[in-house]
Formats: sequence, C-alpha cells, structure tokens
Amino acid sequence: MVKAECDSEENRYVEFLRTKGHPDAVVFLNNLYEYLTIRAAEVLDPPIIKALSDAEAANDPDLFIDIFMSTKSKAEITTGNFLYHRWIRMLTLARYSHAERNIIESIPIAFIPFYPVLEAFITRTPYGSIICFTHALNAVLLHVFMTLAKSIRFQHYTPKKPQLAADAAVDQIIALARYLIGGCREEELPPKLDLEDHVVNIADRINNITQTFILAHEYNHFLMGHLKNTRQGSGIVTHGAFKHMESYHTDLQQEIEADELAVRLLKKSNQTPDGIQHNAELCGGVFALFLFVAICKKLLGFGTDVSRDHRIVKIYESAFDDNDHTVIMKELNILMGALDKI
Repeated sequence: MVKAECDSEENRYVEFLRTKGHPDAVVFLNNLYEYLTIRAAEVLDPPIIKALSDAEAANDPDLFIDIFMSTKSKAEITTGNFLYHRWIRMLTLARYSHAERNIIESIPIAFIPFYPVLEAFITRTPYGSIICFTHALNAVLLHVFMTLAKSIRFQHYTPKKPQLAADAAVDQIIALARYLIGGCREEELPPKLDLEDHVVNIADRINNITQTFILAHEYNHFLMGHLKNTRQGSGIVTHGAFKHMESYHTDLQQEIEADELAVRLLKKSNQTPDGIQHNAELCGGVFALFLFVAICKKLLGFGTDVSRDHRIVKIYESAFDDNDHTVIMKELNILMGALDKI
C-alpha cells in the first residue's frame, strides 16, 4: 500500500471515530469490526457479505473461501485481508473443543493496514477483547514464503521458469526485512518474483497454516488467563491519527506456553503422507516467521542467537514431540544465510 493510500486509510478510520464521537484508541478497537464489516459491504455489495456471513454462521469454511475467492478481484487490501482472516478464524476455531470455542468465538478479528509490524495481538477494551492483524503480517510474510517456495527443488516437477538461486533468495529476504523495518514504504518493496501458479499455491498453503498458528497463539493467551493483568486499551493517539500500537504480551514463559498449545492443536498425525506434508508446512512456516523476525532485529542492531532463542528451541521440540517424521524445509537455510550475511 503506497503512503497516500495509508494516509487515506488512517483518515477513514479517524473519520469513522469522529462520527461516533470517540477519538481515542480504545473505542477505535471496539468499533473497528463494525467499520470493517460496513466497508466490506460497500466494496463487495451486501448480498455477498450476507452470503459470507451465512457461511461463517454455518461453520462452513469451504463455502466461505469459495465465495470470497469468486469476488476477491473486487476487494482492496483492507477488505481482502479482513475477510481472509475471518476465514483463518474459522479454520482455527475448528481446532478447539466445544467448551473452548464457547469462550473465544465471540472475540472479533480486526485489520490494521497502516501498522507496519509483523504481528497480531489480542487486546482488551472496556467492551471486550479483540484480535488485530496487520497488513505486514500477511503481505510481508507471504512474500517470504514465496521466496522460499521459489527456491524449493521439486522432486516430480520440472519448472518452466528458472528457480531462485540461494544467493538471490538471501538478498530477497534481506530486502523484505528492510522494507518491513523501514515502515513498509512502497518505494522500498523489492521487485516481485516471477512465480508459477504451483509456487504461489505452496506459499499460500504455508502462509495459511502459519496465520492459523498465529491466531491460535493469540486465542491461547486468552484461554490460559494471560490477559488478566494486562491494561485495557492499546496504543497512543496523536493529533487524531494512530501513531503507535503495541502488544502487551511480553512474558517469555507465556509466549512459549501459547506457542506450544498452538502447535499441539494444529499438528496432524505424522504417520500419513498428508500429515507429514501438513506438519512440514506448519513447522516450516513457524520457524520462518521467527527467523525472519530475528533478521529484522539484527538489522535494527539487536543481538541475535537463534540457537539460544527459547521460543524457537521450544517450537522445535514441539515439532518432534511424537516421532521423528516431521520434515523441516531445507529452504529455511536461506533465512539462516540471510542472518549470517547481515
């Protein structure tokens, strides 16, 4: 999204708040789901939004994604991401028990397009909790997965387009990290890769399961009682524009607990080919997320030693806690190469 579009997006959010008579961030978070739903209806027309809502109420993610994909070309970034994460929410909720779903399914999903941070966060408002996703979390992470997928050596497929050499992939990852920490300015976005459809499909699958992990992680914070001591609201408002928002989940042990439960929820049996593939994409995507964050931190001047990163170590242990059949994508070495090159 170019800066002008970001500014326009902010202005629309702020104007929405002003019409409600509430110019602060707490009420912004409370009203955001309503705003995004209204906006989606304006972009895609009310009958389509009703059909999507009906599919959501029926717990039918296949129907939801079919409707969404048939109209996706009409959706701009905000509506597209908002509806995409509602689909991810459906996939994630299906992993929980009925009792757990009764607790968390009322927590809405929101989307912050002008917040250039690679995270989702759950925050409390006086009117309930809300989970916010960011444009960077979807767009930048998907580009990372596309870079890895472009580098994969397929056993039963001869690509028509050249695959990405390791050195070029490393440079692409570093460029994406610079784009993120630079504030996601359009002029700093690296050139798009020339991708075949099957490469895009691989990247999409990895992105989908990783986004599901991220959402499950946030739900787990809620289920585990980690939010009991967090303060209400999130962020700072300056001169009517949102300048900064932050998550308050900084306790390492709580992060590890939420990670481990998310992995347990999302893992399938490793005894079948489908299970092995699913878990390879899950663990590969989660590792890629953490390694990319480490790359960003190193670019910002923070020390990084992934071998001593407790979250990465615990995720690795969780991936192999039942047997040794989980496959970790060798292309993760590209991310390690980027870390070493910085």
